[in-house]
Amino acid sequence: MPSPVFISREGGQETPASTNKNAKMYDRNVFETTDREDEYGIGGYAIDDPKVLSNVAPCCGQTTTVNGEAATVVGQDSKASGATNTSTPMESRWTIRRSELYSIQAVRSNDCFEDRDRGPLYKGQIFKDKKPLKYDVGMYALTERFEWKVKRSTKTRFVTTCKNNNCEWVIRADKLKNGTHWHVKSFVKEHTCINDDNYNMQFSRDAPIRPKDIFTEVREQHNINLKYNRAYRSKNHTLNTAFGDPWESFKRLPEFFYMLEQSNPETVTKIETNSENRFAYGFMSLGASIAGFNEVIRPVIAIDATHLKAKTRGVLLVTACKDGNEMIYPLAFGFANSECTESWTWFLSQLRNVIVDPKRVMIILDRHTSIIGGMVEISPDATHGFCAYHLAQNLRKMCKQRDDVIKLYYRATYTYCIEEFEREMAELKDTHRKCYNNLLEIGIEKISRVRSPKRRYKMMTTNISESMNSCLLAIRKLPIASITEFISDLLQRWFHDRRTNAREMSTYLTRFKVDDKWTDTIVDLEQRFCSCRQWDLDELPCIHVMVVARLKGMPMTALCSDFYTTGWLKHAYSMIMNPVPKPETWNIPDEIHHRIILPWEKKRLIGRPKKSRIPSAGEFRK
Repeated sequence: MPSPVFISREGGQETPASTNKNAKMYDRNVFETTDREDEYGIGGYAIDDPKVLSNVAPCCGQTTTVNGEAATVVGQDSKASGATNTSTPMESRWTIRRSELYSIQAVRSNDCFEDRDRGPLYKGQIFKDKKPLKYDVGMYALTERFEWKVKRSTKTRFVTTCKNNNCEWVIRADKLKNGTHWHVKSFVKEHTCINDDNYNMQFSRDAPIRPKDIFTEVREQHNINLKYNRAYRSKNHTLNTAFGDPWESFKRLPEFFYMLEQSNPETVTKIETNSENRFAYGFMSLGASIAGFNEVIRPVIAIDATHLKAKTRGVLLVTACKDGNEMIYPLAFGFANSECTESWTWFLSQLRNVIVDPKRVMIILDRHTSIIGGMVEISPDATHGFCAYHLAQNLRKMCKQRDDVIKLYYRATYTYCIEEFEREMAELKDTHRKCYNNLLEIGIEKISRVRSPKRRYKMMTTNISESMNSCLLAIRKLPIASITEFISDLLQRWFHDRRTNAREMSTYLTRFKVDDKWTDTIVDLEQRFCSCRQWDLDELPCIHVMVVARLKGMPMTALCSDFYTTGWLKHAYSMIMNPVPKPETWNIPDEIHHRIILPWEKKRLIGRPKKSRIPSAGEFRK
């Protein structure tokens, strides 16, 4: 019997179909659909296209019949061997392109269709390479609920059997000569071993997280003993299938940023690369957050960074503030290879561009040297203060966990009254001189509420940025492109829910609660001043102002800042965040689509990757 080969069209004209009855013997479902000629060399047709599959003829040098006339197939084989065409003239010539990609080995036609309708594997099946063959064998074993093992695997042969050595189930596949395809030579489908069928058992609703959970559940549900490394690879394969490869996700970032800007006006995104086109920094701030902060949000922001846990590693830079209802209001996010002065300098420069009036902004941060170095580089005169909690943890080390010293520090930091601040600092000086001198070196204006050159509005810590990091804890293991998509979806839900809640509020103020002890104070309603300084610094009336306002018959709401009003809260969430369309509907410009973004270089550390950070002094693991 002649050997089958694939025939393409020549000169733009479609080649007539062969009348040979044995021509159609390859399975069309085992080849992938493609329109690229350079991949399969089939002149613009896909392998599974019926037009191409019909153009199957005997190999070069064999005689066939075309339109009732005898003809010899002319191709690379016949030309190489010096064969000549001795037949009568033909209306069309058969031409074999890229014949080295396909095997000229003969395959019996009765093998190709044997057991075809009885399962995903059958005798005579053709695979384009070895990888899909192994995948189909694994999926078949999982579907049939049995364990299998590879008995032999070489460049030309693949043999797999049942794990039970006495079982006759076996699959033998060979690589076709002069080609890349694999052919299932024999397949014994029936098992002669005892196999418990757990077909009706299903996985639990909650997806397992650890490889240990995977192989434990597979053993319980399917009676299959799965090794740890295979469970680990299965988990990573599933994550890559769902969220994409971590290293390849950098290429999708420019397209997603472009669609995010198109869906949400005034959104600011930017990607910085180095001389080798490797990703260096990324910045993202949605237009709704920018407009709300510049118009109706208190000008105090907290910045912090958290480490990413994917294979590519890196850090996520977070900037957040508070709305009038004391809820987290995210402003901007950034990505960098590491938390260093260069990354914070670039991120703060982008953040400065989205803020209308940077001089009125108060920045709260921890005492990380890279953040301080970035602020000095970008804006040396920028007003900033340190997180009271992080500073307290440093003092605990210095005073060896003395609670009396920490209480004096907190009272001096949180007080509204200058006299009380001076009194607490003097007592701290007598109690622990070293801690007192350390606070003076840091700067009193950076740690005290009452000595701060700008209002801190009760934001004495970076707790809101830490809380934002906790909201993103579950996605830090995902690729960078998936993280940006999750952040966008999260902000859309937050804005929608809070906009709905704000519309349902019927009061003038979002929340109004003042609690203080009675002391001798001076209140001036016209100058909006109280000697306790609470009304001054928080722009909310203290109890002294409330008493005077009640005697004067003035409404309490008139004494509060507009930052706490329901109207400004509604305005903060009035701008709608639109979702990004599905990727199949994207219309990306060529300069963005063809932009080359390589992942940053990350050196693999020795040992097992850490999933949780080491707690600081005074902290406990959750």
